[in-house]
Amino acid sequence: MGLTWPVAIACMSYGFGTLKLPVSIIAPLTNSNALIAVALGAFIFAECKDLDMGRVVIGTLFISVGAALVSLSKAS
Repeated sequence: MGLTWPVAIACMSYGFGTLKLPVSIIAPLTNSNALIAVALGAFIFAECKDLDMGRVVIGTLFISVGAALVSLSKAS
């Protein structure tokens, strides 16, 4: 967690500052942190056996598609 937080903040700052992306695009991408939490919990804390992988896959697809749709919705 100690390394992922500053990397995420640096990426957000890069998106805001250099790429001039609006909050409406960056927010859905940063809110996909649930995927990282599930992955870390599954592998580091050995919670794989307690997960319903079908639901995890469906949830991952919904989060990824939603974030992609919002991030691609920037008007040119």
